[in-house]
Amino acid sequence: MSDVTDIYPDLTHFLPVILGLLVFGFLFNGLVAWLHRNGHSDGYTWLLVVIGVTATVLLAGFVIGWTAVLVLFACFAASGLPLAIGDMWRHWQAVGEFVQYRSDDADETTEGMGQ
Repeated sequence: MSDVTDIYPDLTHFLPVILGLLVFGFLFNGLVAWLHRNGHSDGYTWLLVVIGVTATVLLAGFVIGWTAVLVLFACFAASGLPLAIGDMWRHWQAVGEFVQYRSDDADETTEGMGQ
């Protein structure tokens, strides 16, 4: 039989992990805001979410244990993969529609010029 302390998280690391995640959250939010302002995050929202979740789960490993981290990674991968694929698919569709729109617009412009 296991010791009763096996079922409780390691609280000696709890406060440093929480503070570390808080600092990470502020810094990562600044990066995400910069990426968004400069148009670099279009089509990559899924990747930003994966990075944030990965950092959270990895740091939580110091509190909840590494076996729990492996279980969480598997669970997040199972629920997140369809979302990541969907986000990429929606971005590719939007880019394709924009390219088609620009192509149609260019055709109309050259027709109006008598060419």
